[in-house]
Amino acid sequence: MDPTVLELMKGPTGADPKDVIAWFKKVHFACASATEGSLSMVAEPLAKAIDLLPKLDKAPPDQVEKISTEIGSHMLHAQALALYCHLEELNKLRNAIAAEVAKQKAGTVERKRGEQLQGAYEKAIDGLARAYNAIREGKFEELKAVPAIMEQVRKTALELK
Repeated sequence: MDPTVLELMKGPTGADPKDVIAWFKKVHFACASATEGSLSMVAEPLAKAIDLLPKLDKAPPDQVEKISTEIGSHMLHAQALALYCHLEELNKLRNAIAAEVAKQKAGTVERKRGEQLQGAYEKAIDGLARAYNAIREGKFEELKAVPAIMEQVRKTALELK
């Protein structure tokens, strides 16, 4: 996975507003500068969150929750877009694997292992696509199915190692 996407998924290291703003700006810069794929799309919701962060410290108590919720919404949007970017990359790898598998002789160990690897990528793509769609549709309950799918992928990957 792209290091920027990993950074975005982890979030800021602490709750100190200066650390949070620094993290947002770092990830925003990396996303806005991205030349490949859709990663640059992540920059827009990050920029919106960055604009709101300083307002949070100066907001009257009755506005803090509203601003925090809006920041959270922008973060969720950014994370969903980052997940989408990851799905694009996984699909490229899956397609490359499928092309190599097609070159292998039927019935060979190489073809069998390649098909297993391709299947694992397809399961990962399916699981993460479910997560992406659940986030987009606000159906967060559906996210609970994703870890089991990803655990199956992990087990397959370990078997192929």
